[in-house]
Amino acid sequence: MAIKRRQGSPFWWYSFTIRGRRFRGSTKAVSRQEAEIIEARLYSEALLGSATGKLPEMTLNEACARYW
Repeated sequence: MAIKRRQGSPFWWYSFTIRGRRFRGSTKAVSRQEAEIIEARLYSEALLGSATGKLPEMTLNEACARYW
């Protein structure tokens, strides 16, 4: 579990791997403390989904962004 700032971005970004699957993206948080909380929530959701086999829900905007 790691968060960092990308060059030229005011937001904190997360990156972690669970069972060989990489998760990464923007937390859309400006403060480090808030970003750590968001990253922990995303990590726990991904870990739970990995254990139960339930896929995370995706919005249409997220699906379109991933397609492009």
